[in-house]
Formats: sequence, C-alpha cells, structure tokens
Amino acid sequence: MPRVIDPLPVTLDKPRTLLFDYKAIKACELELAKVWGPQCTFYSVLVNELAAMFAANDATRLTVGKLALLLWQGVRHEDATVTLEQIEEALPVGDLPALTGYAALVLAAWNAQTPDVQHVQEATDTNPLDGLHGPRSGVLVGSHSE
Repeated sequence: MPRVIDPLPVTLDKPRTLLFDYKAIKACELELAKVWGPQCTFYSVLVNELAAMFAANDATRLTVGKLALLLWQGVRHEDATVTLEQIEEALPVGDLPALTGYAALVLAAWNAQTPDVQHVQEATDTNPLDGLHGPRSGVLVGSHSE
C-alpha cells in the first residue's frame, strides 16, 4: 500500500529513513517507559525535551539515550532487525552540533506526519458550524435542585 507521508532520509550506520507512524510511536512509548517510567512518553520527549531544547537554544537539554531510542523506532519501519545498539554506535556522541541535527530530523519527521496548520485552518474556515458559540459540552457549572 502506498504511503501518504514519505519517510525522511537520515544517515546513521547507513542511509535510512525516519517514519513516526502509530507502530513506531507505540514502540517508543513502551521502550521509554521501561527505562524512564510511564510518565515519559513520545510526546513528552518531543515537546518537553527536543522542541524545548531548540526553543531555549540550549543543547545541554538533549538526552542522547532518548534521542537514540526515537531514532531506532523511527527507522524500524524499513528494517525490523536494526538494534538500538547499532543506532547508539552510529550517533556522534562527541559532536553536540551533529546530535542536535539528529534531534532536528526527529522533529522534522514528526512534523511530516502532522497536518499543516494552514490546511487545518482552511478546513475549519469552511465549516459553517465552526462560528457558533454556545455552551461547551461536559458538566455545566451552576445550581440545581434535587
């Protein structure tokens, strides 16, 4: 079956491609939880670590072990036999700028999987019910008599 999203090229131990589909994200979360606990999720690493590192322009926030794990799961779609150790050995741990380049590739591969904000806004703009303002669903705050 053809893919809607093309994997992103990355060179590790050899040229590979990154793809964060459901299977990769689920595997990331299982592996992250084994080492760092259940509070460490795919999204927490992307947002609280990788994206925050770039936002603060502070490469010291980079966690090499988590980066290696995300890269490992992101390339397994094309080679299920690749090991975490192979990916760890391919990472230039002594070259912080190169490591941040890999972090940028992980974020770019994830961004390739997510919809473009402009396209989401266009879809919302065409929804005739989008401009309605009424009570939100869920529990309503107020008094009631029993």
